[in-house]
Amino acid sequence: MRPHRPRMTDKLQCHEPDLQKRVLAWLETEGFPTEFRTTMAFRAAGFHARQGVHYRADGTPREIDVVADRTLREDELWVRCKFVVECKWASKPWVIFTDKYSRIAPAACVSQTMGSNAGSALLWLTAGSSEVQKLKMFATPGMPGFGGRQAFSRGDDQFYKAMAGVTTAASTLAASYDEHRKPGEAPKHAVCVFPVVVVEGALFQAFYNPDGGEMKVEPTNHVRCHWKGSPTWKWHATVDIVTLEGLPKYLSELGPDVDKLLSMMINGQKDLRSAFECGSIASLKIHPGSRGMIGLHPLLAEIRNP
Repeated sequence: MRPHRPRMTDKLQCHEPDLQKRVLAWLETEGFPTEFRTTMAFRAAGFHARQGVHYRADGTPREIDVVADRTLREDELWVRCKFVVECKWASKPWVIFTDKYSRIAPAACVSQTMGSNAGSALLWLTAGSSEVQKLKMFATPGMPGFGGRQAFSRGDDQFYKAMAGVTTAASTLAASYDEHRKPGEAPKHAVCVFPVVVVEGALFQAFYNPDGGEMKVEPTNHVRCHWKGSPTWKWHATVDIVTLEGLPKYLSELGPDVDKLLSMMINGQKDLRSAFECGSIASLKIHPGSRGMIGLHPLLAEIRNP
């Protein structure tokens, strides 16, 4: 009879308390708790939030840390505001570079927001509206961010990786809503997509002070970036970088304006459907404004030239 050899599971059970602590410590350093805490913050603010959502980029499945949304339905029509979130646990501070010359026009911030065909068309139509521009998701700060780095780090540019990842995920998800729509067919849904990076750690904004001829650094819980470095979005991508500590306040201020935007979008969606039915955009109100893009929105051009 062969002697008993302890199985790997026996060894794990013998050292279970120590192993459990090691696993918990590993989870913390990998940032998984940050994803759970972010999800819970969105749910507490009244959003439907999920973790581990997948999308396909160039045929390859990739994972998004957190996706949160609110939806408004009326008959067969529905509209949605979706937040695509990249979560980062940061042992080293994040520094976001800001500058007043990185500002964009309020109408451009609205019209260059990611969305489905109908979602972006509705934003294009209303981009010049002061009522829309006042909504917090479209605010253009006096000193927006344009780039950043993780302090005291060398090698991988964590800021760029996070920004490229979240904007790619957001733009890909936005485009996915139109995969099955046939040309000339009125869309039944309109979706706006907002990329967000949540940092569990210290966040600073850095800027140059021309009066003193020196750099200045200030702690903050939120910086809005108008970022032009996305590999998949040719316009300015407005990305909010928020600390986990500041996330509840950010969401509490944002939530009421999300509801206002959804209400505007459902009414606009009805107008879009009527325009498709009559084959004319004459009844659609176009608010004038500097959108930072040339020509009519493609969906509106499709109505005018079926």
